[in-house]
Amino acid sequence: MKKWSASNGVFSILGWLILSGSLCAQGSAVPQFDFEFTIMATDRLKDVAYVQLKPAARSKSRPVAADFEVIPVRVNSQGRSDVYRFQGPGPIRFVRTQGSKEALTVKRVLATWNGPSWRGSSFVALMPLTEEKLEVFAFNDDKTVHGARQVRLLNVSGLKVAGVLGGSTFELTPAVQVSDPRPVSGNLKVGVTYERFGKPVVAFDQSLIVSGNERLLLVFLPPFRPGADVRTRVVRDQLRAPVEEN
Repeated sequence: MKKWSASNGVFSILGWLILSGSLCAQGSAVPQFDFEFTIMATDRLKDVAYVQLKPAARSKSRPVAADFEVIPVRVNSQGRSDVYRFQGPGPIRFVRTQGSKEALTVKRVLATWNGPSWRGSSFVALMPLTEEKLEVFAFNDDKTVHGARQVRLLNVSGLKVAGVLGGSTFELTPAVQVSDPRPVSGNLKVGVTYERFGKPVVAFDQSLIVSGNERLLLVFLPPFRPGADVRTRVVRDQLRAPVEEN
């Protein structure tokens, strides 16, 4: 699990991104990535994309603006985004865009992620700090790590969260963190509390049906406003069985 802060300011894709791309092409120590990831945001985001060098430009010592691909992402606080793929030299930069389609350009860099230190797919949480700045929290989301009929807890609420999962309990500190996977039954009782004015407040109390090929991620988000409850999101993911080769 890793956490990075954002870079702010207005950048031209003909400026800083080209310089960094040039360094990526020249530096043998710069990591080369090829991985899939999904995204979730703690709040509503729009006009967000990530930037990568096009395949034909990865050997260039001095890439130009046309050598960069700007890939828009659709992300919200309700669940996982579509699956995206990053290929090329790191780091990965999430950017604010302007325009659309062929006229889409980078307005500013919102966050920089050094990329995963693990193999397999990643889950990326984008947390707005300001209008011009995001914080990135990412972890290994591969199905070999988090399998079917397992649940993980992701706390990005900034508050202490506790509760019950079936016959066991959990307690998470206010620090941004994700728990290890826990096995669960097909009928899972979930209770979530957080502390307000020194007293526990029930934020979620439900029984969940978990299919045999399904895994869950319980995400705890900040209240919409002071005095409101911690928000709980039940993020479901259907795991496809591997295709057998003849």
